[in-house]
Amino acid sequence: MRTNFKADGPRPSAVRPSAIFKGTAITLPNAEAKCKAEGAVVAGLQNKDEAQWMGSTVPTVIGEHGYVWLGLKRTSLCKGKVLYSKCGPLNSFAWSDGSTVGISGYRWAPGEPNNMLGNQDCGVLHSKSEYMDDMACGADVVDSYVCGKVASF
Repeated sequence: MRTNFKADGPRPSAVRPSAIFKGTAITLPNAEAKCKAEGAVVAGLQNKDEAQWMGSTVPTVIGEHGYVWLGLKRTSLCKGKVLYSKCGPLNSFAWSDGSTVGISGYRWAPGEPNNMLGNQDCGVLHSKSEYMDDMACGADVVDSYVCGKVASF
């Protein structure tokens, strides 16, 4: 199922979330391939307002119990590591969509990112809590993803 939307706010020459897809279990690499087939990328969240907007939109599309893949990956410095001074909640991940920058879109759940089992290198948004969590990129418990395209005015 595809749900299109238009994110408000200025993000000139940047990728904006433009569609949420819900289906069967999908890994992040497969979600990236599906977004690419749409001429898009798995999108990031530029700022707090966009994160809050996405947090309130996702449950209406996928329900209150689920996750949606975001364009968020653990940095190479922090792969396989738990939180510590050089790999904290604000610097262990980076947006992978090629245009989202900064950390003001981060809304980690309490205690996250925790890198449980040492392989949670990608980011998801939990639909009920509206917070982000780290998850293994190959996890097949996620059934939704958000694609984004460069804004057109």
